[in-house]
Amino acid sequence: MTNAEIITRAAVAAGIITAKDAENVVMHGMELPLHTFAEWNKRGYSVKKGEHAALKTEIWNYAQGKKKKESKKEENAEEKNAGHYYIKTAYFFTRAQVEEVK
Repeated sequence: MTNAEIITRAAVAAGIITAKDAENVVMHGMELPLHTFAEWNKRGYSVKKGEHAALKTEIWNYAQGKKKKESKKEENAEEKNAGHYYIKTAYFFTRAQVEEVK
């Protein structure tokens, strides 16, 4: 299951969005107006003072690992990425909980 699916199901279960509205959003290739604090900041918004996350759920997160060589003896050995996925708790805010940064 992708993070988008996890977030959508959690938002429907929490009553933030109806199943029908979520289906319409997905069908039209749009995304839900639920983002983390960091993502809202990237988009030029700030979470209003005193607001608490509307949704708390666990999502997949990718950790970039150190690159390792297949063979230490060979100078031209290919490097492998030792990254991995893990479950992380994320907090999401709605559009009504943020304001545009001036």
